Amino acid sequence: MSPHSTQFIHLHVHSEFSLADSLLKVKPLVKHLAAEDFPALALTDAGNLFGLVKFYEACLGQGIKPLLGAEVRVVASDEDEQTGKRLVSARDESSRVRQSA
Repeated sequence: MSPHSTQFIHLHVHSEFSLADSLLKVKPLVKHLAAEDFPALALTDAGNLFGLVKFYEACLGQGIKPLLGAEVRVVASDEDEQTGKRLVSARDESSRVRQSA
């Protein structure tokens, strides 16, 4: 049993699909974390969802629970609102989204 087993889950990982932020390839990443007994992993690429199908299938194939999300840029519509990055993640199959500030 790995020292990481059920103790830690990466909740904000960028992959090769976050071109300016990461070079991590989805399949090797998932395979490595499966070997370390990670129960789940969140893919939260910057500004896109291009890697989600590849990630989802790789996780299911390795017995890891895929957590789906994205890091998005929010632009304020007026001066009272904040502009910046937000992490959004899928909550369940009904496609409701949870946002973290």
